[in-house]
Amino acid sequence: MSILIIIIKNIYIQIKNNLLYHIYYILLKIKSNKIANIKINFNFKNQFVFYLKRKIYLFIHKFFSFINYLIFKKKRDQKMKYLIIFISLLFINQLRAVKCPAGSQTDAGSDQVAAENNLPECTKCKLNFYYAGASPLAAGNAVNGICTQCPQNKIDSVATLGSEATIAKQCDISCPPGTVLDDGVIQNYVKSPAECTKCLPNYFQSVENNQIVEAKTCAECSYKLPSGAQARIITEATRKVQCGVAQFLSISLLFISFYLL
Repeated sequence: MSILIIIIKNIYIQIKNNLLYHIYYILLKIKSNKIANIKINFNFKNQFVFYLKRKIYLFIHKFFSFINYLIFKKKRDQKMKYLIIFISLLFINQLRAVKCPAGSQTDAGSDQVAAENNLPECTKCKLNFYYAGASPLAAGNAVNGICTQCPQNKIDSVATLGSEATIAKQCDISCPPGTVLDDGVIQNYVKSPAECTKCLPNYFQSVENNQIVEAKTCAECSYKLPSGAQARIITEATRKVQCGVAQFLSISLLFISFYLL
């Protein structure tokens, strides 16, 4: 047992030293890239974690393989053998698969890649996810960015190669009901529903308990203005301004006014 403890300590020292070396190597890589004015994407963290996990996986695999070899060779206690095999499977299986960045998947449709492979396999955005990175998705979104969830899901959205997964292709870009862009005409936003700032003509701000609904939708008037209807900023598009008065109500008020006279 003392020999086993010594072996474990030695393996631990090797793992620690190698990890420190690889961390130092990656930090040097980051520094050199900055000197070369190469933009380091925040998602580099995913590669860094993946790289370390892969190294840990390889070291643990070698470690347990070596221990297993000693046990088989010297025919030690069978319980200890099975215990070590169980522990090795527990650690190795956890490190074997690496998840793709959020919202992305492989060409085969999986959101995981083998530890022996690279995250650039995760080159597609899932359905209802889009890619809005500043640079082309040449080597996969694990390198240049991540896929973003759509503000509104699209019925016919499918998994698409990151470089082609635009918000217009992957998402429903229609303005919320009854709203338009600032020009008062276009009903499709470019980046966010927040661009839809006006109510359509003959639509008024939706009100709930005298408060404007957070979703900023506009409801259609029951009675439309006979003329002069126009799109207005949601906060100004009250029912009184945007909608007409019922014809029968106007006539009733007219009769009442004559009666009072």
